[in-house]
Amino acid sequence: MANQSPPPELIEVYHLLKTGQRNEAARRLKAYIPQHRGDADAWWLLAHAVPQVEYQRHCLEEVLRLRPNDGRARAWLDRLTPDAAP
Repeated sequence: MANQSPPPELIEVYHLLKTGQRNEAARRLKAYIPQHRGDADAWWLLAHAVPQVEYQRHCLEEVLRLRPNDGRARAWLDRLTPDAAP
């Protein structure tokens, strides 16, 4: 099966993130995701666009729900999650 190209909206968001326009990227993703809740790439990009750790955590959990074997999302989420051990 061939890989599909990302939707143009996500390509634009990626470029916004690369140029430091996180607020605009987050705004666009928050408009995009309600119609594309199953798009793990959108959740991944949103995790990069939002500054709040709790929101980043939520986004990464969504990525892992959709792509359980995503090592990058798992590693980032593990870094954000405080150690439960005393």
